[in-house]
Amino acid sequence: MFISKSRHYYNYTKLKSIIEAFYKKNKKIDYLVNTTGVLWFNMDVSSVDIEPKIWDQVFAINLKSMMYLSKIVIPKMIKNSFGSMVHISSIDALSGDDKPQDAYGSSKAAMIRLSKSLAIQFASKNIRSNIILPEPIDTGMQKRWKKNPLAKKNLEKFIPLQRVGKPEDIANTSMFLLSDQTNYITGTEIIVDGGITSKP
Repeated sequence: MFISKSRHYYNYTKLKSIIEAFYKKNKKIDYLVNTTGVLWFNMDVSSVDIEPKIWDQVFAINLKSMMYLSKIVIPKMIKNSFGSMVHISSIDALSGDDKPQDAYGSSKAAMIRLSKSLAIQFASKNIRSNIILPEPIDTGMQKRWKKNPLAKKNLEKFIPLQRVGKPEDIANTSMFLLSDQTNYITGTEIIVDGGITSKP
C-alpha cells in the first residue's frame, strides 16, 4: 500500500521517483491512501480577500497532488487488474462558511468530483476509488487547540458524539474502504464527523 503524505506534492518528477522506487521493490501497488492536505487558517480566507498565490498553493497541495498520484499509480494498478484508492477530503466541501477557508473547501469539493470520475473510468479494470469526509480530527493540522483548548471543548459540545475525531477513526474507515468487504463500493464518500452534518 502506498500512503501519500509527501512534501513533494509540487514536484511530479520527485513524487514519481519515490513511487517508482516503491513499485520496483514491491512489484505492484494494490492500495493508495491519499492523505496530502493543508489548511492555512490565517491565509486561506474568502475568495474576495485571498491572495491568488495562496489559492494556487492550496489547490496544488490538496488537488493537484491527487492528479499526480492518479497519473503515476493507476497505470500500475491497471497492470495488475486490481486497485483500491481512498482519498481524504473534508466535510468543509459540503457547505459554505461565514469564517471561510475558501481555497481549502473548494479544493476538497473538487476531490470528491475527481474521485467519482476515477471510479467510473477504471471500474472495468477492477479499480475502486472512494473518499472520506472527516470533521476536525485531532492531528497536527489542529495545533491551534494546544493554544486554545477551550475552542476544542466548545466544538466537542457541538458534536453529537461529544468528542473530536481521532486519527484512528479515519484509519479504520480507510482500511474498511480498501478491504474486500467493500469490493462492491466505488465512487462514493463516507462522512466521518461524529454526527455534525446530521444536525438541523
